[in-house]
Order: sequence, then structure tokens, then C-alpha cells
Amino acid sequence: MTNHFEQLPWFLKEYVHRNGWNGFRDIQTRSFDIFAGSDDHILISAGTSSGKTEAAMFPVIASLYNNPCEGIGALYIGPLKALIDDQFARMEMLLRDSYIPVTGWHGDIPQNVKDRLMRHPEGILQITPESLQNIIADSPETLRRLFGSLRFVVIDEVHAFMDSDRGRQLQCCLQRLEVSAGCDPRRIGLSATISDLGAAAEWLSADTGRRASVVSDPMVGKRDISIQYNYIPVEGEEDDLDRKRGITRYYRRLYEDVRGRDCIVFVNSRSEAEITGRSLKKVAETYGEKDLVHVHHGSISGELRKAAEKALKDPVGKAAVVATVTLELGIDIGGLDGIVQIGSPMTCSSMVQGSGGPGAGATGSA
Repeated sequence: MTNHFEQLPWFLKEYVHRNGWNGFRDIQTRSFDIFAGSDDHILISAGTSSGKTEAAMFPVIASLYNNPCEGIGALYIGPLKALIDDQFARMEMLLRDSYIPVTGWHGDIPQNVKDRLMRHPEGILQITPESLQNIIADSPETLRRLFGSLRFVVIDEVHAFMDSDRGRQLQCCLQRLEVSAGCDPRRIGLSATISDLGAAAEWLSADTGRRASVVSDPMVGKRDISIQYNYIPVEGEEDDLDRKRGITRYYRRLYEDVRGRDCIVFVNSRSEAEITGRSLKKVAETYGEKDLVHVHHGSISGELRKAAEKALKDPVGKAAVVATVTLELGIDIGGLDGIVQIGSPMTCSSMVQGSGGPGAGATGSA
């Protein structure tokens, strides 16, 4: 272990030992070096499961533990509710012996949790940009009490905000927060999918007067990639029987691709997720296999989304989850045996992000 390990609080050392780490990864060591040796903002770009979260949060947690803040010490900003929930569970595990509270805040979080934080602001706040905007707009008189000692802003999935109205609004919120609360937090950006690191660093440091140092990992995990073309007669092109047979062949072949494996099947719309999930479940029933296929998108209940994520994490059983981008942005769902993309993804970065798990086989289905 390096000197960075010796400087960690005892509970983070215990976390390292519990997880059987023999040392820090290169991207973590380089991030820790920048934290210790400068006051720069930091952009960390590396593949899924590369240790980005620990690279960012270990120094943040150590700072808050060794020198507690009056008020909220760190903001974690994520683009999706599901990502906030996933990271909340990970932070609870990291912080369980630290007495540093972590609070999740978005539309599905109970109001009593939010009220408690407003009365006693402390620790780490994990929040969506929209919820942060609501706090700034609705409670401007309390911003200094809440965020006057804010030390860090962690922005996860930076690529999801760049070059978008949502990203520009987030930058405005952060600038207003800093001016109103009188704070000057250090920004830490995370992403597995950035093609232009210079532009991302510039976005991260915009209007702060502070440069952003970049830590990146150019290595890409090995993947076996195949492209499959499936012919289904267009309605009216041939008789209905041929079309039904073509659809049946397609879903049977798709089920064979995911059967007995932990897989995510990415589609481009919620309606397509429902149709594909329903069709795969019907095929599974013909094999006498139930509860193997799940659906995950933004319009189903949080309980169903969590059930799908839990099924993928289950070390015993295998599951196939048909999902939209709700499972694309960095949610921890354990190791995957394969990833399927049906149709062309909306963007190249979406394809890279979705297939980010090292070692996972990727299949494109057209």
C-alpha cells in the first residue's frame, strides 16, 4: 500500500481490507496525488468498474472526517434518480462507521428526510440538478446556512450534461450557489464516456477561475462484439403468418442469446422495452422458466426498477433486464455476462457507456 493508504481514516482502511484490495489502481493513485498536491478541479475519466467513485470519494470523505464542516460539506450531483439511489447505497456502506451522514434528495425521497436536512444540514448531499435548482429557488435565504462551508461538488456522468440545456442550467445553479452561499467548492467530474477531455475539463471549471486537471485511463476492457441482422417481413409485405413466424424466430433467438446469463438488453424507447420484455417473458414460459426477465425504464415504479437491479446483482441466479438509458449511466449492477443493443443507439457515446463493463460481450441486434 502507498502513503495514500496511511492517510485514510480508519474506517476507509477497514473498507479496503474487507474488499481484499492489495493496493490502489493507477487511476486512483494519480487522482489522490492531484488531491494532495494541488487545489485544482479534477476530471476523472475511466471505464465502468475502474474505481472512479473511490478515486473521487476517498479524499472527499477523508477531508470531511478530519476537518468537519458546519453545514453540507459535499454535493454529489447525478443525472438520474436511479443513479442517486445506487450511489446512496454505496456511500452508506463507505460511511457506516464514520458518523458522516449522507442524504439522498430527489422526487421520490420522503419529505421528512428533506425536512431533517434543512433543519440540520451536514455531511454529503446526493441530488439531481432539478432538485438542487428547487432548493436554490425556493430557499435562497438559507443557502449560506446550508452551503456556506461547501468544500466539494462531485458531478457524476459529466458527459450527460455537456453541450445540453440541462448542463448549462446546472452550471448556472452552481454559480448562483457559490455567490449566494459564499463558498468556493472544488469540483470533481466523473465519466466513462468522454471523447474530448479538454472540452470536458473546460466545462467542469467554467467561470470558477480554477483549472481542471485530467486523470484518464486510455485502456479499454476486452470485448467480444457481434452484429446480428434479423429479417421480419413488414406488415402487408407478405402474409400475416410469415410475419408472425419471423417475429417468433426473432424473440426465440434473442432469448437464446440472454438465457442463463446476466445480461442487459438496451432498447431506444420505453414502449420498445415493454414489448421486448413481454415477448421474452412469453418465450421463457415455454421453457418453464419464470422470473428471469425484467424491465427497467423511467415510467415504472421504483420498486420494479430496484427488483431488476437486485436480480442482476444476485450472485446465484441469472437475469436478463430490458432497459432504456436508465441502466446506462453508471449504476452498479455487478458483473455482466453480456450486453445487447437492439437497433442503433441514439449516440456513439451511449453505445460506449452501455457496453462499459470490462469483459462483457456486446451484441448489436438489428
